[in-house]
Order: sequence, then C-alpha cells, then structure tokens
Amino acid sequence: MLQAPALRRGQVEQFVSKIGENASMVDRSLDRAGHLIQRFKSLARPESAGHALADVDLAALVRDTVKMIRAGLDAGVHWAMELPGSLPARVDQEALTEVLGLLIDNAWTHGIAGRGSGQITVRLREAEPGWARLEIQDDGPGIAAAHLGRIFEPFFTTRLGQGGSGLGLHRAHSAVTELLHGALSVSSEPGQGACFQVKLPLNRAA
Repeated sequence: MLQAPALRRGQVEQFVSKIGENASMVDRSLDRAGHLIQRFKSLARPESAGHALADVDLAALVRDTVKMIRAGLDAGVHWAMELPGSLPARVDQEALTEVLGLLIDNAWTHGIAGRGSGQITVRLREAEPGWARLEIQDDGPGIAAAHLGRIFEPFFTTRLGQGGSGLGLHRAHSAVTELLHGALSVSSEPGQGACFQVKLPLNRAA
C-alpha cells in the first residue's frame, strides 16, 4: 500500500501561515465591501431633511472653506483664487462645503499627487442673473475622452487597487443636483488638466 509522504515541519508552518494571510485578506475585503455599501446607501438616498438653507456671502464661504482644506494638503500645491469681493446667496452651506471638499480632493488626487507640485484654481462668479458658477481646475494630466462620460457614475474609478472607491465624484454630483438644485459638469483635454463647474441658484427658496 502506498503511503503519503510525510510533511516537513517547515511545509506545515508555511501552509498555516498562508491560510492566515488569506483569512486576513478576506477580512479586509469584507470590511471594505461593507464600508462601500454603507457609503453607497447614503448616496442613493440624500437626506435633505438634515440640511438647512442660510443667507451667506458665497465668496466668503468658498474662501474660508478653501483655507480650511488647504491646511491639510501637501505644501507643493499652489493656489489661485479668483473670487469676487462678495456674492450674496441663499444656499445649503453644509452641502456646498462638502462638494467643494470633494472636488478639491479629486483635483489633488488625480491632478497633483505624485507629481511633487501643481496648481489648483478656484473661481467664483455670477454667471447670469440669479445663478453662480464655481469652478475647480487643476493643471494635471487631464481626463481621457473615454472616461468623461462616466466620471460621475458610482464606483467608476481609474485608481482601482490604489485606494479609489469611485464614489467621490458621484457623491458631489448627487449633492449638487439634489441638495443644491444645481448642475455639475466637467471639461478636460489630455495633458491640459480638468475643470469641474458647479452651477447653482443664488436665491433658492426653501
């Protein structure tokens, strides 16, 4: 009768170690999947009840928000601010602050991170009577034409396996359209950076 060859102690230890590594990988994947599901649920049902409109100086709100955000970014980022002295508006401050943060984070992640330095430009103006136009522009590599039509889709990311969830721009788009009652668009040419444009009403009724 044939006998199975005896396993050496080193082989057994290697096998057990491999099982432990695989179990840890599964745990991390499940944790990440659960986190993404919770985030997606929050995106699918924007809770407008917790958001209140307020009369604000839109220029000051953008300026203060950018000041807060830039303190946490790399020193290699150069900033260009093109804002009016003031721009009265009635908006959802919480939603607008979140959108601005998401768009700046996207500009840094895809346009500047890994290059050592780069520029983010923030523009604000009254585009037409009753409407404001907010732009976030970077001088990075730009967005491929094939990706432009999918940029706001949930879970679409060009950084698969690099920490990208593909939910940031989708969340920004949902907040702009459903909480701010505006519109979010993007323009880009390869090698020329990307510019995200937020159009929102200045005097939205409750």
